[in-house]
Amino acid sequence: MESSQSRHGNNSSAINTNECGGGLENINEQQKLQTISPILLNFPPIQQMTSAAMRDYLANPGRYECAMWIFHAKVAQKSYGNEKRFFCPPPCVYLLGEGWRNRRKALDQIFKRIKEQNEKNSSDFLPNGDSCHEMFSEIISTIGINQPQNATERLSCHHIAHPLDFTNGKDYCAAKALFISDTDKRKYFYLHTTFSHACGGIDIGTFSSQRIKKKQSMKSSDCKYLCVSNGSKIALFNRLRSQTVSTRYLHVENGCFHASSTKWGAFHINSDNPNLLQLTTQIIIKPQQL
Repeated sequence: MESSQSRHGNNSSAINTNECGGGLENINEQQKLQTISPILLNFPPIQQMTSAAMRDYLANPGRYECAMWIFHAKVAQKSYGNEKRFFCPPPCVYLLGEGWRNRRKALDQIFKRIKEQNEKNSSDFLPNGDSCHEMFSEIISTIGINQPQNATERLSCHHIAHPLDFTNGKDYCAAKALFISDTDKRKYFYLHTTFSHACGGIDIGTFSSQRIKKKQSMKSSDCKYLCVSNGSKIALFNRLRSQTVSTRYLHVENGCFHASSTKWGAFHINSDNPNLLQLTTQIIIKPQQL
């Protein structure tokens, strides 16, 4: 399976999502946390931007950068009728950079200051328990297929944004339930990933993947999607007896190859003998001698 990779840094685009899982209790806490954002304006920034801070960033950019990788296949198989043919390999999102951890630490400090004010004023504005503290700095993220621009096509397409689980400091999540129906008549589409913090009012951004082609019949498909060219990125997986539950993907972790049911990596495939490849090509296209 030929794969594609999109990399993004920080983005100031707005996010239109307030989704959060975890049951009714967590939803109630989430609603309270959403109302905290006006209170954040009463606190000065944790660290003012200074010349020293800028020099530190230029000298150690990795300490502050927040990067995000979206791994996905270049071609996605479409579903027919009521069936759901989930994307294989499943699109996955990686969070890279120390900036994510530093953002969490900064929000933890803000939460402690709000909690101190809450206790000082004998207010029950903040929910009790450690779950509220954890949710305050959690990343709320979703991934889904972009909506068609045509209003008529939007009526026939019902694409749902699926939540990504980055709780407890996770830096990876796979979207196993993504599929595209045959009612969507587009030949190409994109994946949109949204990020925000659970405390509300702190949006991180909306990010798009590279273009994905919806798989057509072999006769009408573009030839570049029917073969793997030298230097391409591919994903490797193994599946027993065509059972999707037994699928294992190849990825690299700590310098070693691993087979995983969730994680997968993109590998460059290169010919070890380009001269032989050119010779073979010349033989194939050589006119036949009569």
